[in-house]
Amino acid sequence: MRCQARAPFRLESRWVGGLPLVNGLLRRLRIDTYLTQALPARDARTRTAPAQILGVLLRNIILNQR
Repeated sequence: MRCQARAPFRLESRWVGGLPLVNGLLRRLRIDTYLTQALPARDARTRTAPAQILGVLLRNIILNQR
């Protein structure tokens, strides 16, 4: 009986955190759409839309609330 060669695969574990879960939930709730509708349009003086900034702030609050 012959020994089989070792498989070229190996298992690596990585910690992802909760952001993919929060993004999926907020996507299903359509929060980004509601923020875009409720807030003023993007100003020419800014680089980022207000709805995007509030979306990042909301994710930060959800993930870091202890």
